[in-house]
Amino acid sequence: MLSDMSHSHHLLNYGAFQQLSQETRIAHNGEYALYADGRLIAFFQTNRQAIQEAYTRGLQGTYSVMQVSPQPEDMGFFDSANYPR
Repeated sequence: MLSDMSHSHHLLNYGAFQQLSQETRIAHNGEYALYADGRLIAFFQTNRQAIQEAYTRGLQGTYSVMQVSPQPEDMGFFDSANYPR
């Protein structure tokens, strides 16, 4: 179960990810975007590279890694976390 802090970071990061321009989505299609505190850190060829960078920067619990595609995804469909009510 996600803590309130990690859930709020995820929402902030996902909101920023949704704002990527179409040009950026096309240029980085298939790559992985690393976000922390609602800011794009960098793009990576693999999700493993993005996660390694997050740990190198000490971002445990505050980062999100999302794969870039030309069209934004509805992450609500993929989110199966059991959030506290």
